[in-house]
Amino acid sequence: MERDEPAGSSRFTAPHPYDSANWLSRVTLQWMNTVLKLGSRKPLGKEDIFPVREEDSMDQLVLKLEIKWQREVYISRAQGCKPHMWRALSRMFSWRAYMTLFILKVLRLLASVFLPLLLWFFLSYLEQEQQGYSVSTILFVGGIIVVVVTKGLTKNHYTGMTKIWGIRLKVACIGLIYKKILTKLKRSDVQEIISGKTINLVSNDARKIEKAVWDLSNIVFFPIEILAACAVLLTLIGWKALAGVSFYVVLICCIIVLSHQSGKLRLKTQEARDKRLEVMNEVVQNVRAVKIHAWEMKFAEIINQLRRREMWFVQLRGFIVSGLNSVGFTTAPLASLLSIITLIATGEQITAFAMFTILSCLNVINDSVTMAMGFSLPYVAEGYIAVKRIEKFMLRQFGLTSALFAKQDRRLKRKRCSTAVFRPESFRSGDTKLHSVSKTPTKIDTEKNGLSMVRVSASWDRREDRRALTNVTFFVSQGEMLAVTGPVGSGKSSLLMAILGELPTISGTVAFNGTVAYVPQIPWVFSGTVRDNILFGRHLDIKRYNEILDVCCMQPDLQNFSKGDLTEIGHRGVSLSGGQRVRVSLARALYSAADIYLLDDPLSAVDAKVGKHLFNNCICGFLSNRIRVLVTHQRNYLTHIPNVMVLNNGVQVEEGHCFREEDSKTFQFVSQTESAKATCKSPPHRPTQLPHQEDLGDQTLKIEEEDRNTGSITWKTYWSYIRTALRVPFVLCLFLAVLGIKGLLVASYWWASQVTQMSQEGQRSFTTLGIYGALVGSSFLGNIVVSFLVCLTLLLASEMLHNKMVLAVLKAPVLFFDKTLVGRILNRFSKDISVMDDDLPTRFLLAVEVSLFSISTVLLPIAANAWLILVAIPVVAVVLCYGRYYIKSSREIKRLEAITCSPVYSHILETVAGLEVIRSSQMEQGFLKSLFRHQDENTSAAIMVITSTQWLSVRMTTACSLMIAAAAIGAVLVTQSPGMSLSFLLESLDEVQYGVKVSSEVENNMTSVERVMWYTALEAEPGYSTRSCPPSSWPQRGNLTISRMSLRYTKGGPLVLKDISVSIADKEKIGIAGRTGAGKSSIVAALLRMPEPEGEVRIGYFIIAIDDLN
Repeated sequence: MERDEPAGSSRFTAPHPYDSANWLSRVTLQWMNTVLKLGSRKPLGKEDIFPVREEDSMDQLVLKLEIKWQREVYISRAQGCKPHMWRALSRMFSWRAYMTLFILKVLRLLASVFLPLLLWFFLSYLEQEQQGYSVSTILFVGGIIVVVVTKGLTKNHYTGMTKIWGIRLKVACIGLIYKKILTKLKRSDVQEIISGKTINLVSNDARKIEKAVWDLSNIVFFPIEILAACAVLLTLIGWKALAGVSFYVVLICCIIVLSHQSGKLRLKTQEARDKRLEVMNEVVQNVRAVKIHAWEMKFAEIINQLRRREMWFVQLRGFIVSGLNSVGFTTAPLASLLSIITLIATGEQITAFAMFTILSCLNVINDSVTMAMGFSLPYVAEGYIAVKRIEKFMLRQFGLTSALFAKQDRRLKRKRCSTAVFRPESFRSGDTKLHSVSKTPTKIDTEKNGLSMVRVSASWDRREDRRALTNVTFFVSQGEMLAVTGPVGSGKSSLLMAILGELPTISGTVAFNGTVAYVPQIPWVFSGTVRDNILFGRHLDIKRYNEILDVCCMQPDLQNFSKGDLTEIGHRGVSLSGGQRVRVSLARALYSAADIYLLDDPLSAVDAKVGKHLFNNCICGFLSNRIRVLVTHQRNYLTHIPNVMVLNNGVQVEEGHCFREEDSKTFQFVSQTESAKATCKSPPHRPTQLPHQEDLGDQTLKIEEEDRNTGSITWKTYWSYIRTALRVPFVLCLFLAVLGIKGLLVASYWWASQVTQMSQEGQRSFTTLGIYGALVGSSFLGNIVVSFLVCLTLLLASEMLHNKMVLAVLKAPVLFFDKTLVGRILNRFSKDISVMDDDLPTRFLLAVEVSLFSISTVLLPIAANAWLILVAIPVVAVVLCYGRYYIKSSREIKRLEAITCSPVYSHILETVAGLEVIRSSQMEQGFLKSLFRHQDENTSAAIMVITSTQWLSVRMTTACSLMIAAAAIGAVLVTQSPGMSLSFLLESLDEVQYGVKVSSEVENNMTSVERVMWYTALEAEPGYSTRSCPPSSWPQRGNLTISRMSLRYTKGGPLVLKDISVSIADKEKIGIAGRTGAGKSSIVAALLRMPEPEGEVRIGYFIIAIDDLN
């Protein structure tokens, strides 16, 4: 847990510029100018991100969703049906917000329908009036501009509104998941659901919900848009023009079927991704064990096999989605062809007005169908699956001793109970509330301050035949200490877990008074300073703090630290030795001033002198008036403890008031553990600090800020991305195919304009219709084939980059893992890879096609009216300047958004690792606030990505309206193909905006490729570059020769081990002794080549430095 920022100092308390903006600034996004101007001058940093608005803050959103979810559960259970998360999510927004969205959508719909009508009347007027300009002409042109701007602004704002709604739902879901993990997840449930699945829930599933909100709005309104366009066709042309609409009916049916299959594939993809992330998480968390056993290549193979299985589903789904996206550009000409053939077959002549009306109305239908059904429906299906996965997680019953749902309060509350009793029936029924013993009969007198167990049996998986504890009974009064001992696996730690409520009980009762502090067997520390870890969010009482440092024997170590207790200890306390981590954990427990202390073998990780000091001054001295349960297997301490319990296989073998070797029938259990251990006295010198601390240096102990590139995504990045999958000739062929297909599509529009100038006989000729049909059909089929090829290429690139990244991460030195948050690494393998799998393959081709189509919508009107070039050049120049101005800032904001995701995931993983400590210390609220702070930073950046895109869209709308006005005025002067010119420019209004949006999405998503490529180039340990291997018979003898071996943990850092030379004969047993931090572990690290030592180390006759680490 990071230090809480002082009240009022957080930059999120500053006002958001939107709140002080006037209505015009809000409509035009003028309030974004400040940050965009700053971003054009320098790369933006975290300090330049706007503060989060209160309505977007995580604490508000989580509170609101929690209340809605509780209500949904309550109502559903009262009605006897299953609660649904989607209903709770839909209630997150007020009716006023829904009405605002509805009005914006209706205005955009009216503008879309009214614009073709207005242009139709305008062209009819031009055909009848030949005298040039008039008042009517000016009114028509002015009306066209007003409608165009209205259409663009309303679409821009409802798009931004729905996308921000999506972010709010994502944030609320992440907070709700985290809150359940923090308050209701038991240690027995961690391995089953937490490893890869929970990270997938908060990274991928929550993101799918975010994306689905905007897509859902398209689906809700698209029937209205289709009906309105059909009404215009029926009114202006007649029923014969509806022949093309029938094609969309068939298309919709196909899209629904394919989207259903896409949803199924998405579910299978998520399951495969969960398994891959679970293995990756285990590897990263235990990378030292992996490297010690030289399992890097084995785990790389396992992960790549899981990746191949995942990619099978990803590719099938990618083909479906890319195919649906590709038809959006070719279905309008195909539907137009059907309407035109029907009109010609019934004896109608195709005029320019009829062609224009058909193209305009069918384009409205095409946009609605392809956007709602082709683009949006698959994402809505994926979002629905994500909601169901989160719903399943939230409905899962966990057996913790807390209320089923958190209080409807903005803060997590955990009351200090005077007395608490845990019963097994609570775990079985799901009612996990704390019960007061004052109303519950028990044989133990809990009026006294004490801790008791009465005939407790417990099991991790709640099975009667697999008990961790069986019929355990004891009572400890205030000021007393109970020692628990027994062989490995006898149930000592399980006993403490049962007291904490982390281990489900089958029968019996656990009762205690007061608060509990827990020191785990494997000490848990978090990134921060020594002081942060001890205070654990509490206020500093310097007198008590120093006293605790003394009794925990930490003062000598802190004196050796360069910054004392303000020294950063690194991720997972990497800069501390095992004994130092134990003492930090113990000091944290002491500072909590709890009533009951559960100590899980804290004395085994320290040397004899420190252990004696801790036992006498800390456990028996400082805590003498507290209840203590001490797990230990060391006889020298057991003989001084009057009350000792011996466990074996979870059964209470013996409990006595004094543990003596001569009369204990169960001494054998302890002696089995002790026989393998020996205590060596250290020489009476000043304790030496662990090499990590002074050798890594202050800069390396602190978790480093995540690296990020600045500036534009270079063409080299794009080229390297594509070249990962294809050779240069194939890349060029693919690009030429894309150009060729787009040329066929533009040619079909051009031929349609030529048909309007033919006589009725010419229009009915087989050649005319044959050419039109060939152009439309070839562009339709070719576009689908090309989209499949591009999708396959980019998915192959994603798979190959993932595999390279796996290998690079596994070969990275252990120092990389010590300095890098686990969540930061997993973020590459979860969110970034998900972007490369799900978003880029479809968006990349879409951006190319939209960009090429946008260019054609400008060039074709110029070809029809050359005077338009006088307007087109300055308008295009302004558009390019705005685009370049925008992309400089939006790209950096997107990078910051990606970087600020990592602390969220790391915080969740860190929380899971220390669940028992956090809950026993009653620090849930502090950790929840830390998550809120991390997520608010990410939310602010994510919303700025959206608003910056809105800012550009408003300017694009203005530029397009100028071009349309120029074309309308030019139509008065030049009457050649005015319908085609205006039709194409109307298309440009949507296509240019959509092209900018999709292109910026691709540019922003390429930051994920950039981040993955960064990890593929991680510096590997030098031992992987050697190719020398010892013979298979090596080593024949176990003699070890060390000659002038030195070790430093970082390049250029101080030496940890200095010129060590020793020769150990075969079968000779050597012990390494020394105080805590003397360098014992560094010798082992040098022998294991983590990192590579200087000097020469021989095992037998072979120098291990030249051996390939593989």
